[in-house]
Amino acid sequence: ILAQALSGSISVNANATYTTSSTVNVNLAISPSPSAVMTLMAFSNDGVSYSSDEAYQALKTGWALPGGSPGTRTVYVRGTDSAAKVAYFQDTIEFDGAAPTINAFSVLLGAAASGAVGVTLDFDVSDVGSGVQLIEASNDGTNFTAVAATGASWNLTGVDGTKTVTLRVTDKAGNVTTGPDQIFLDLTNPTLSTVSINGDSQYTSVTNANMSVTASDT
Repeated sequence: ILAQALSGSISVNANATYTTSSTVNVNLAISPSPSAVMTLMAFSNDGVSYSSDEAYQALKTGWALPGGSPGTRTVYVRGTDSAAKVAYFQDTIEFDGAAPTINAFSVLLGAAASGAVGVTLDFDVSDVGSGVQLIEASNDGTNFTAVAATGASWNLTGVDGTKTVTLRVTDKAGNVTTGPDQIFLDLTNPTLSTVSINGDSQYTSVTNANMSVTASDT
């Protein structure tokens, strides 16, 4: 009579799709053969070289994945029960420890100043791992609003002065990158103090004249 083999499954980070850390937790739900109990477990990142056997438990914390470039990581588990029956299990997770990249970001195409609160946000972003999930912008660096695409309309806030707009990019794994750009908001018209032609003379005998203007802008 053939003895019944071990059965069950494992999951990395509770079946999460992505991890930004190379250290993960492994959940084990392995059933022993009849009349036996689970006794040992061992772990591997390649299915060949396993860690030393340790007492079986339902949760292994702090297992180190290979670092390096983003990509799929596989965790292998070897389970052993009290009847010396052995079985192997595996699960995968996408490792992405790289933050998105803001290649370019400008308010109103890089203009030094704007005479209106309505501006545009132009940007180029990329991500080498899981891919860009969300792009947002903020006037205060705290409260962010999603922006659909480069060239998006945006409203500055507050009175005249230098304004900082922060772009925040989040990838599918949860990595975040932020980047600012500044523009001067000027909603106040210049003040025209005086205008005189030929020193305020009433008449001139020629078609050419001299104009004197005094103006200011805050």
